Amino acid sequence: MARVRLPISGAIVEVRPPAGEEDALLAETEVADLGLRLGVTLVERLASAVEPATLDWAALTRHDLDVALLAARATVAGDGIVTHLLCDGPACGAPITVRFSVKEYVDHHRPRQPRTVEADGTGRWRLRDGSASFRLPTVGDLLAVASLSDAERELARRCTDPPAPTGAVRRRVDAALAALAPSLSDRLGVSCPACSSSVDVWFDPLAYTLEELRSHARWVFADVHLLARSYHWTEERILALPRPRRLFYVDQAMSERAAG
Repeated sequence: MARVRLPISGAIVEVRPPAGEEDALLAETEVADLGLRLGVTLVERLASAVEPATLDWAALTRHDLDVALLAARATVAGDGIVTHLLCDGPACGAPITVRFSVKEYVDHHRPRQPRTVEADGTGRWRLRDGSASFRLPTVGDLLAVASLSDAERELARRCTDPPAPTGAVRRRVDAALAALAPSLSDRLGVSCPACSSSVDVWFDPLAYTLEELRSHARWVFADVHLLARSYHWTEERILALPRPRRLFYVDQAMSERAAG
């Protein structure tokens, strides 16, 4: 169990590791569906509100959602991220290992208030020159516009007043949003140890976390089969076990089988 303060809302949540029910959800989800809606479903299951006592995740920002998902990942895989790729430099192809700390990454992308904006006292922000006001887009906003061909324009209509700012006003609003609610999806500049070429690595916390947790969950139904045969437990009871306890029983059952 990990406790984390969400950077933008300030809410404090406790995050637990996935149990069998979440592993089953992840294992049954097609790769194409590892997106925002699944991220919301997963964090609603794994994160319990401490302060305030309840949270509407759809009303929070994508930044806060990503922080909660990374905290859930940390309960399974720790703070560090390690990934491997091949250099795409001319005639190179050397292996590259990328390592970084999630905590340091999140700290590097922490929200800040630019001097160009001020809070208006209603939960919205306004440019100091009075040319526009806006609110931070929420997860609910992103889900609502996700299937639209003009999603960016519809998002601006929902969150900005006037609803379709152009030119310099639009650029100032976008710059303010990038500071107040920075995206945690970003490029990591990596240098190839063999040829010193600069390699760009795109890191999307939502996609990375869902894919990694899905990988950890891939054997859940084999676990259910083994434990049901060994202990005569129901699927419901097995899936209700916390993952570490389920894996303990799996190891015990496999050891007994190996011993004959």
